[in-house]
Amino acid sequence: MMSDVIRQETTVFFLAIALGAGLSFFYDFLRVLRRMIRHGAVATGIEDLLFWLFGACLLFVLMFYGTDGELRGYVLLGTLCGALLYLQTAGPLLIRGGTAMANYIRRKRKKCFFILKSNRKKGTIKKKP
Repeated sequence: MMSDVIRQETTVFFLAIALGAGLSFFYDFLRVLRRMIRHGAVATGIEDLLFWLFGACLLFVLMFYGTDGELRGYVLLGTLCGALLYLQTAGPLLIRGGTAMANYIRRKRKKCFFILKSNRKKGTIKKKP
């Protein structure tokens, strides 16, 4: 039978893996969003800063409640393993799928605006006075 301390450390380790994978997923979502909506260097820097602050806060909360505020190597290792596991498995699929979806939306949006613009020239859509 496992002791309570080992059980808690194992639980915190798996939570750290989930945290690393979740943060990587969220960052990939930001990457896809940046491909859909072009960002300047300043906006990208602000997004990155907010992402890392958010990630650091989540890691702090995990360490505060999971290890009573002690800096434990297995928590950092679990977070790194979760991120690497995600980046080697689901990450490339999300980027490819998200980019394909962004390109599809962009093409449909351009086609919609083209149709509206051509109908305005024909006079079927009237401008507001």
